[in-house]
Amino acid sequence: MNSVNLFGRVGQDIVLSTSANNCHMVKFWLAVNEGDRTDWIPCTAWGSRAELIAKYVCKGDQLIVSGKLRPREYTDKDEIKRWDMPVEIMRVAFVADNKNTPYNHIPTEEPGDAE
Repeated sequence: MNSVNLFGRVGQDIVLSTSANNCHMVKFWLAVNEGDRTDWIPCTAWGSRAELIAKYVCKGDQLIVSGKLRPREYTDKDEIKRWDMPVEIMRVAFVADNKNTPYNHIPTEEPGDAE
């Protein structure tokens, strides 16, 4: 089973982009705290899920994400082969925090809403 569940804060402002096959996507880092340690987890979302995140999420917002690890190999600018393992987000929950950020205006994502 390939399943990941994370709770953390978004590390940068979200930018909606379009992939080569004309699909909307977002990439961002999620800061996940565990005791005195913070891990920065790369996350991606596609389609209507990416649009939802881009519309409602800002740097510092708290999210709960569920998804799958998607390992990929790539070659960096120095022609060195590298591996990356972002979480492909399948479900997202917006968490109100002490900044009085009400998320009751955000549509609820149902299973199968985003492709």
